[in-house]
Amino acid sequence: MQEEEEKTNSGKKKKRNKKAKPTLTPPFRWRCRVCSEEGEAEELERHCGKNVRQLAPVSEEGTEWFNVFLGKNTWKFIPPDLLSVKPQSLMDEEKVALACKAGNELEAFLQGVTITVPSHYELYNANSDHLRISDLKKKLKLKAKGRSFTAALNSALKWEGKVIPLVKTCPKGGGPIELGHVFDEYFTMAFQEISSGLWAPGKRVNFSCEELELIVSGTPDLFYDGIPVEMKTTAKIPISSSKMGKSAKTNFRNKWKTNYLPQIAMYSHACGLEWMFLLLISKQTGEFSIVPVNGKEKLNNLRKRWATWMNDGRIKDKLEEYRKLEEVEEE
Repeated sequence: MQEEEEKTNSGKKKKRNKKAKPTLTPPFRWRCRVCSEEGEAEELERHCGKNVRQLAPVSEEGTEWFNVFLGKNTWKFIPPDLLSVKPQSLMDEEKVALACKAGNELEAFLQGVTITVPSHYELYNANSDHLRISDLKKKLKLKAKGRSFTAALNSALKWEGKVIPLVKTCPKGGGPIELGHVFDEYFTMAFQEISSGLWAPGKRVNFSCEELELIVSGTPDLFYDGIPVEMKTTAKIPISSSKMGKSAKTNFRNKWKTNYLPQIAMYSHACGLEWMFLLLISKQTGEFSIVPVNGKEKLNNLRKRWATWMNDGRIKDKLEEYRKLEEVEEE
């Protein structure tokens, strides 16, 4: 949050918030994570037996930015072999050819889409009453905040069977967080219309983590010819013909290692595969690439890491408590 200094009557300087986060007011909009029904309510309730996802309105700044983006950019597919940064990708000739076929079909589809800027997007809520595939990416201390296995486990135990509290503020209008959510919402809407040929919308898959004795679920964004496709937005596509600084390349490699690969490893294994597609989309140019990625090595490393988590007695006890709650819910 940006801050600036101002002088008090005594002449001393103090910091004040330059711009606070926008506040949400009732009625609050929601979407069911099971049947996708939407509605409005003074307080959030459960739907289809599950906590709903809260929605926030797209700001005027976000709407204006996205309209400009759609007006000046054309969706363009970049073949994966043209990427300058592709750690642990699978440059197998047959799979690259399939990626190019999928990319050309997706380019034609996106160029024909008439969807306008979304009116709402799903808010991120750190609180959850269940563990997800994305929660297995990293472990932090039990009291740590943010996306981590230990924080997610604490949250799941705290909110099991309860209505999760509302999020009262949303990201700054036109800021990177809101625009990232708007991109996700735009493509979610578009992909609902793509069930033709080899393309199909995403569906829930289950991943068995034997080391933690857990079965967790997640939803890849798309499927192509039965192969899961995970979408990630990025500032720029790292192609040889574009100028990408050293720090930008380093940042991209870090995201690939800590964010992209773990989900790819688990999603592909959940579908009985050692590889899947990563769909990278530039938020600046509309360029995108589809990369075949092998997650076998990453999954082996994750399994070694998960096995060490069980050495933490506190995690082991909390996991046992969580498993018992899951068994009761299934009965």
